[in-house]
Amino acid sequence: MSLNPQIKTPVILHVDVAATAESPAFSAKAMLDKDRAQYYASSLQFEHMNVKLTSARVQKTPVQKTMAPVLRTLLAEANPNLVLQHPLVRKWATGKDQRPVAQKLINSPDDVTLNGAAIVYNLAKLAGEAPIKATARAAGINRDDARFWLHLARKKNIL
Repeated sequence: MSLNPQIKTPVILHVDVAATAESPAFSAKAMLDKDRAQYYASSLQFEHMNVKLTSARVQKTPVQKTMAPVLRTLLAEANPNLVLQHPLVRKWATGKDQRPVAQKLINSPDDVTLNGAAIVYNLAKLAGEAPIKATARAAGINRDDARFWLHLARKKNIL
């Protein structure tokens, strides 16, 4: 998969995740894998003030899944123009479920909507999120409709 030229992708992102009762805090250096168009943790530092860190506890820490929301924020900060230009990208950046779009738009999305969906798909993949699920959440539609939008975007060479 090639990177979308509209998306600014720093080669290295520094990720800091706060501790929870179950998981230690960690700092990570996320490196961009250009071939896979995704960030991965290249170095980690764990810390927990109240719990003894054991290899079992560290192994149970879902690093990529835990880094995804932080990567989402960092990618949104690196791409302010995309966040401002595309409502779907702005909605994705919040990380919250959105209200559904109009039924007419679900059945026949315009090119602007498809472009926004394609950008959300690419950003979500970079952050390590499920890209179809992220597109569906940003648009407030179900996954089948998101899959349909992305199919149309591919057909029109938008994605």
